[in-house]
Amino acid sequence: MGCIGLIMRKRWAMPVLAVSLAGIIVQDIGLFLLTDAALETGAAAFVLQGLVLVIAIGLVFLGRKAREDGWVA
Repeated sequence: MGCIGLIMRKRWAMPVLAVSLAGIIVQDIGLFLLTDAALETGAAAFVLQGLVLVIAIGLVFLGRKAREDGWVA
């Protein structure tokens, strides 16, 4: 939804991206710290979840830049 908001140049995109990042962080904590699911799936889980986290962080920074530069209304 946050990406769609950025494409539509909506101001609500940044908070949606931030909530999405928070959800990914909670998911990663649950996956890597609270359960053994990541150990059972192997290294691929660490790589893929790390990639998802990096992309989400990049989108939050993009949303912040869009707000600062006036790309969104």
